[in-house]
Amino acid sequence: MRLFFHAAAVAAAKDCSQASVVCPAAAPLKLTADFACLADCTIAECCGNSCVTAKAAGLACGSGKTDNPYFDETQLCVGDCTPEQCCTCPTSGDHMIDPPQICESDNCQGAGGGTVLPLFGAGEQEWPNGLRIVLYLLGLAWCFMGVALISDVFMAAIETITSQETTVELCVAGTDEKRKFRVRLWNDTVANLTLMALGSSAPEILLSCIELISNNFYAGALGPSTIVGSASFNLLGITAVCVMAIPKGESRIVEGKAVFAITSISSIFAYFWLLIILVFVSPNRVEIWEGFLTFIMFPVLVIMAFAADRGWLASQRAALTKLVYAEDDAGHTADDLTVDKLRRLIAEFNAKQEPVPHDLMVKLDAKTKTAKPGTKSKALRRIEATRQALRKGLVPSSSGEVMRVTSKDEESPPDALAFEFERTVYEIMENAGKVVLTVKRTHLEQQATIDYCTEDGLGPDAATAASKDYEPTAGSLVFEPGVESLTVTVGIIDDDQQTNDKNFLVKLSNPRTLPEMPCKISANGQATVLILNDDFAGGFQWSADEYRARSETGEVKLKVSRRNGCSGIVGCTVAVRDGTMAKPGVLGKDYLELQQDKLEFQHNETEKEVIVLLNKDRQISNGRAIFHVDLTAPYGGATLMGYDDNIEKLTCDVIIDESEDKTDSKLHLLTQVLQVPTDFHKLAAGTFVEQMQQALYCNGSAEAQRDSSPIDWVLHLVNLPWKILFAVVPPTKYCGGWLTFCFSLMMIGIVTAIVGDMAGLLGCVIGMPDEITAITLVALGTSLPDTFASKTAAMQDPNADASIGNVTGSNSVNVFLGLGLPWFIGAIYWSNNWETELDEWLTHRVGKKTYAEEYLGKYPDGGFMVPAGSLAFSVAVFTTCAVLCIALLLLRRAFCGGELGGPSPQREVSAGIMLSLWLIYISLSSWNTLASKD
Repeated sequence: MRLFFHAAAVAAAKDCSQASVVCPAAAPLKLTADFACLADCTIAECCGNSCVTAKAAGLACGSGKTDNPYFDETQLCVGDCTPEQCCTCPTSGDHMIDPPQICESDNCQGAGGGTVLPLFGAGEQEWPNGLRIVLYLLGLAWCFMGVALISDVFMAAIETITSQETTVELCVAGTDEKRKFRVRLWNDTVANLTLMALGSSAPEILLSCIELISNNFYAGALGPSTIVGSASFNLLGITAVCVMAIPKGESRIVEGKAVFAITSISSIFAYFWLLIILVFVSPNRVEIWEGFLTFIMFPVLVIMAFAADRGWLASQRAALTKLVYAEDDAGHTADDLTVDKLRRLIAEFNAKQEPVPHDLMVKLDAKTKTAKPGTKSKALRRIEATRQALRKGLVPSSSGEVMRVTSKDEESPPDALAFEFERTVYEIMENAGKVVLTVKRTHLEQQATIDYCTEDGLGPDAATAASKDYEPTAGSLVFEPGVESLTVTVGIIDDDQQTNDKNFLVKLSNPRTLPEMPCKISANGQATVLILNDDFAGGFQWSADEYRARSETGEVKLKVSRRNGCSGIVGCTVAVRDGTMAKPGVLGKDYLELQQDKLEFQHNETEKEVIVLLNKDRQISNGRAIFHVDLTAPYGGATLMGYDDNIEKLTCDVIIDESEDKTDSKLHLLTQVLQVPTDFHKLAAGTFVEQMQQALYCNGSAEAQRDSSPIDWVLHLVNLPWKILFAVVPPTKYCGGWLTFCFSLMMIGIVTAIVGDMAGLLGCVIGMPDEITAITLVALGTSLPDTFASKTAAMQDPNADASIGNVTGSNSVNVFLGLGLPWFIGAIYWSNNWETELDEWLTHRVGKKTYAEEYLGKYPDGGFMVPAGSLAFSVAVFTTCAVLCIALLLLRRAFCGGELGGPSPQREVSAGIMLSLWLIYISLSSWNTLASKD
């Protein structure tokens, strides 16, 4: 694209200090003692045909320029000279071969360079443009690989930090017994919106900060545009990929609705806020209070999301409308009750022949399920679907389809005598002995008779007479005149096995009256009986919270108790892991792998032993090490007895204590501070050696290298410099991961600086403005690792929280940190340095104009200028697309069963719409940027 320029003399200069143009000492005309132009003198009058400083014009010629007297020592076209005078080109005869190509970017022309690039200085500009385009493209792709590699290290540090645990003393759920539990220090929501969001957005955030500093605290276009472009791809592109990643027919739903609602609203508001401050409040300028308010929105978002996660934002009305079930003088909601209490309450409702509140059924299922907390079990889904279907006159058939329950005679008149069950669903505890169903009729004037019978249930959890779940029953009910209702009693057979809840049917048939009159069976002529299992599998609990042992014994025996029930065969997973506190035990060094990873209890069995083998030959200078043993994934109806009913892991500590000897050496004090084993030097050297070995071997080890493919080798050799560089980052075991966090963040900053320079060079050579480079190449490159991670999470997780629920939070953090922080710093800098750097501020260029020409009239006191232009338009387009995308996700939740996946063609159409919105954003933003440059 041809760029048009004009020579940039300082206009309307009334005195020498305003002009700030200094001629060379040899300049012949009107100069002051310090060689500055006199007042009201033009540069031509002052300096003749000599050259003045680069800041007077800031125009550079392309590589085709020849020697010309109108250049300063840095080869910039200056003063009152026109580009044609400065940038003469090689000629053939009397004609120019090609008009000069003048580029605005200093990086492209080597006049100033970026933070790191170009490596070869001004000489690089003499290379053929085609070669430079190829090299810059390959270099940018290589840098993106480096970003991905160091981001993995960064995320490993964050995972180590957020997974740290501490020991607290809490009451076992539903009891007054106090036990020690290991709990995570970080709340999941806070971790996701702080360290996790920083981990996924660090390149964009650091690019914005580095650009500000490298531009001498002038706002750049690359950083802000990258943040908006990355947010667009995250929300529209990554979500589309996740929608398609779910197998056909399956769906994933966001279960943390409160947190998702807050982050979704915040992500849209964040970009709308940018429009407010850039376009309406103080156009093209960011003031200190605006930068501070943008930055402070980050902790506000974290606090609100944390409150939503803890349920503190629930409305008072919602709290007051909860069903209350009183066992004593204190009221207890279903949330407060244990599994045992819930089952007893359900039995009481059945004994009184009263309908069981659905709230109790939901809580019972939620507290006894073995799936991940927050997900609905299959049993609850089936109960809810059955109830909803029955309310509409629909029941599932044995084939899984849906059929309508109709009367015997569809042609019966509306006023015909009708028979129906009082309720269509009855819940009964297995030990209740019987279930009583009430049948009602209309028209009480005469005798009426109806037949009834039981049938085996529906689905995989059907109750059958053959398995002795219930007593088959059939007979007739004879209603005498004036009698409105009669009952049907069916015997329930109790057993001592822990099983899923069962169901069977009771049907009405053959209605008749005496004397005869029109009669029928209404839509409620069939009832479903749900038999709730009352054989408690019990819960698992460590007999002690910590065990002590000496390695010379060779083993340590841990006891697991089964309490509050012992029916059926149940079990759980048991695993050992290295300690997370000071002096951690290490697998292979202090203890050995378990011989079994499952712990199974037989019917009526209440205690089991877990044997952990210790390394008899271990050597440790302070004689002490700690490792953990976890119980997870209970099955067979059993639970983990923790401080709440949804605890996922129950941990006990094993302390290997050889002696009480202590050392006061500097090494001991160092290891206490760093929280590493006392053989620090040996382990540190070994760990760094292992990291270097992993970097040098293809696929990380000698064994894996032997099976490497040619593609593996190509990628390994390409990334080898990055791998060697990142191998010097300290391992996560030191300082709880914080040392790795700091070093990897520094590395990300270095690589991001290279990315910024490389993107600017590439855009300059191909004629692509920084704004377009940012929203396309840079945004895609920095977001690709998140794309693969989100796709994997969508396929493997039972919900959509990790795959798309965090996208909205990350987009909010990008604005609040990635723009709020550098803009706040920039506003403070220019507020304090306006007078001392006035001359440079006045001559700084934005597009084809100086700051003096563009902003001085509106802002005579200067400030931190952020040109709205293309950025504001890009933000407006993205905000519109984001609103449409969130609306589409809400529609998918209502009609497709979840935000991700769903049936065809809805799945494909949704993904297509999202990708189309992203392409619309790219197209409109690019068009506006190019139009503003012309």
